[in-house]
Amino acid sequence: FRWSLTRSELSGAKLDNVNQNFLYVTKDKKLRFGLVGDDFRKSDDKGQGYQPMLYDLKGAKIQAEENLIKITIDFDNGGERVFIYRFTDTK
Repeated sequence: FRWSLTRSELSGAKLDNVNQNFLYVTKDKKLRFGLVGDDFRKSDDKGQGYQPMLYDLKGAKIQAEENLIKITIDFDNGGERVFIYRFTDTK
């Protein structure tokens, strides 16, 4: 999993909210990131047109505090990775 891809996807985006373990942002359009089945996906805000970013996951947890998000990924084959991102657009 390349965190640089996730950083690129979120760069310039506005944090809308985290709801039911999904991250909602607005960039050129409204986007949603989160675990669906066993893969972490990017989709539109309604979950349509998904683009898997990471496969074979046991779980993912998304937390937000103000403009800071933390995504914890648990892999099927063991191990855990944490991604932290601070949004600079807080309008």
